[in-house]
Amino acid sequence: MAVIYAYPTVVPELQDLLIGTEMAIQGGEDAPKTRTFTIQSIVDLVDTESRIIPTLQQVTTVGPTATNGITITTNANLAVPIKGIANWEGVGSQNNVAVSGFCTGSGTGVKGEVLAGGIGVRGISLSGVGVSGLSSESYGVYGEGYSAAGVYGTSVYGEGVYGWSASGYGGYFYSDNLEAIYSAGNVYSEGDIKTGTKFIVAGGTPTQALMANGSTRNISIFNNSTAPQNITAATVTYLTGSNISTANIKAGSIVNWNIAVLKTAAGVAPPVFTVRFGTTGTTADATLLTFTGSAQTAVADGGLFSIKCTFKTVGAGTTAVLAGYYTLMHNAQVVGLSVLPVNFSFQTSPGFNSTLTNAVLGITVDSGAAAAWTINQVSVKLENQV
Repeated sequence: MAVIYAYPTVVPELQDLLIGTEMAIQGGEDAPKTRTFTIQSIVDLVDTESRIIPTLQQVTTVGPTATNGITITTNANLAVPIKGIANWEGVGSQNNVAVSGFCTGSGTGVKGEVLAGGIGVRGISLSGVGVSGLSSESYGVYGEGYSAAGVYGTSVYGEGVYGWSASGYGGYFYSDNLEAIYSAGNVYSEGDIKTGTKFIVAGGTPTQALMANGSTRNISIFNNSTAPQNITAATVTYLTGSNISTANIKAGSIVNWNIAVLKTAAGVAPPVFTVRFGTTGTTADATLLTFTGSAQTAVADGGLFSIKCTFKTVGAGTTAVLAGYYTLMHNAQVVGLSVLPVNFSFQTSPGFNSTLTNAVLGITVDSGAAAAWTINQVSVKLENQV
């Protein structure tokens, strides 16, 4: 018989045979016997009897990167936040949370960024909160979407998106191309809402689309003057702080001006207030409504002129119509700014094109010959927009 190394070397296969000894059963009468075993039988024996299942720690110690997707069929308790996972979707069973973030420092509770065509953070809940984020110093929920939604939350009975922060913003939303916040229903916030360059768009009842600090509010925009304005007599003057954008008006939008005036003893001619519309915000803009007050008298006085207008219709060509009224309340009753204790006038504009890009409404005033007026404050509010 040749020595073992004299035999040729080959690659073993599972059906190949090995020579071994079958030991006698302890206490039995059989002596050990020489037997042959297939390599497959030895592999099966080792796999079933001696297999060691590694722990997750042992696996990640060898290498923390996996090219295959991971499916977790039970709840997972994570000691650290999930970060940097693309295309991750959280699904919670009944009474659990799909996406929730909590940060006690200056970080972000929930943050999602997507470059194109996707959703930064998405949460859907039937009776709870779709997306929840809590932060003690920074943003409760932070989402950026460049061509889709930064944060998308849906809930049948609860909040679609809930964000809370002790000293920062409950939610921060920004979009390059669409509205920063879009809701098919009402938008509710117990505190301030911060957005980027785009406005909030919400459905629901138009006069209750945005609610802040627990109270119902219209979606409104404002402007006002910050310094007194001395009006040159017998000169048409565009009032600083009276202009307001009409970019989001609709039929039923309301604009209201309040103009506080002090008059010296000079000047007796009737004052003229004009509502103007155009793209320059100057006296060059078109006249829509003209309100002429009663004659003044040579007595010093102070009063409040109010002009309130409603867009009856809006549109291109000559579709738009603005109607409004003018009132004056003043201290001197039948002298000074007017020989009447109260002035009232109602006017309706001719048809005009309200769809001009970058157009504004504003007020001009002609205080009358020899009049010396100081306008201490101008404020304007436009309510009930699209």
